[in-house]
Amino acid sequence: MAYAGPPIKMCQQRDSKGLCARAYQDEIINFSGVDDPYEPPRQPVTTLNNVDRSPEGNAKPIVEFLEKPGFFNSVVIIEINRKRIRPALPQASIS
Repeated sequence: MAYAGPPIKMCQQRDSKGLCARAYQDEIINFSGVDDPYEPPRQPVTTLNNVDRSPEGNAKPIVEFLEKPGFFNSVVIIEINRKRIRPALPQASIS
């Protein structure tokens, strides 16, 4: 599991729908991180840093993780912000 846990202030700034503000005003109940505790994963496979790292920088450890156990065998192109990363996809087995 990849964990992306931005600081609460960043979540509030990115909250285009105003849900966080509504939760703080008690208009929404059981909102994670406001009145419902948020519990980050105990042992994430990787932690994404969406404050200091670019989307490409966050994609790299995910692709590297998927390449290790052999999830990827053939080439596929993933376009992220007009840059290309070339991992492989699993090959289908025909029975």
